[in-house]
Amino acid sequence: MTPITRSNVRRIPTITIAVLVLTLFLLACDASPTDRSGNLTSADEVLAAARDAVSAVTSYRSKQRIVGDRQADGRNIATGTLELIWSAPDNIDFRSEGIEEGGEQEEFRLISTDGRVFARQSTTGNVWKEYDKHANPENREARGILSVVRRFSAAPELIPAMDQAELVGTTVIDGLSVYQVEGTISVIQEVPDGVPADVLKDWPRQQTDSTYQLYVSTSDFLPRRLLTDTSMKWETPSGDTSETEPIHMELTDDFLDYNVPVTIELPEAG
Repeated sequence: MTPITRSNVRRIPTITIAVLVLTLFLLACDASPTDRSGNLTSADEVLAAARDAVSAVTSYRSKQRIVGDRQADGRNIATGTLELIWSAPDNIDFRSEGIEEGGEQEEFRLISTDGRVFARQSTTGNVWKEYDKHANPENREARGILSVVRRFSAAPELIPAMDQAELVGTTVIDGLSVYQVEGTISVIQEVPDGVPADVLKDWPRQQTDSTYQLYVSTSDFLPRRLLTDTSMKWETPSGDTSETEPIHMELTDDFLDYNVPVTIELPEAG
C-alpha cells in the first residue's frame, strides 16, 4: 500500500484513498453513559449523545462517496466509493472501487472474520489471498492490508473530532428527523522522530483543514450522514510550499442498518 508522501501524492490509487480517508476524520469517542432525555439544544449535547449511542452499536453498514480534485484548477484527480459492513467483535466486509486521474478503475475487497483475513485486488489479479495476522512487518502489502483490518476491528468511531462545532437546528433526511451539526478542525502533521537535521528543513508537513456537516437522529442519537470538505497542502517547517499542488476532497458518508444481524462468510483463496 503506497504511503502518502511528497513524491507520490500525485498518484493516489483507490486503496490508498481508502486508508487516507480513514485518517481524515481524526475520530474521538466518549463512551460515558449520560441521560439525554428531552430536546438537545447545543452541539456539545448532540455530539456527546451520539458518542454514547455509537458506543452501544453492535453492527452497522456505511457507504462513502469520494471526489478529489486539485484546488488550483478544480481538475478531478480521483473518485471512488467505499462500503463497510461491521459487526462485533471484529467481523468486517470492506470494499472500495474508484479511479484516479488518467488511470483505470480499481477494485479492492477485504473480509476478516473468525480470526482470518482475506483480500482481493484488481491490481494483483483479482483473486482472493489469505493474509497471516502475524505477517513479517517487512511485507508492505500485508502491512497495508492488516492496517485496514485493525482500523475497522475496533468498536465503531463515527463522530469526528472538531475544534469548533455549532448546532444548526433540525432537518429531515430520508424521512428521518435529524440534528444538523456543523464543525471544523485544522491539523498540522508533526515531523517524525529521527529525521536528520539536514533533511528536516525540507521535510514537508501535511496541513489538513476540514469542515463537517453531521446529521444525528433526534430519536436514537445515532449518526446518519456525515459530509466532509477537506483540503490538504504540504509545507516545510521553514514555510516553503511543497511542489505538490493542494488537494481538495469531498466525502459523503451514510450510516445504515444499525444493530441488524450480520453474517460474513469467508471466501476461498485462489
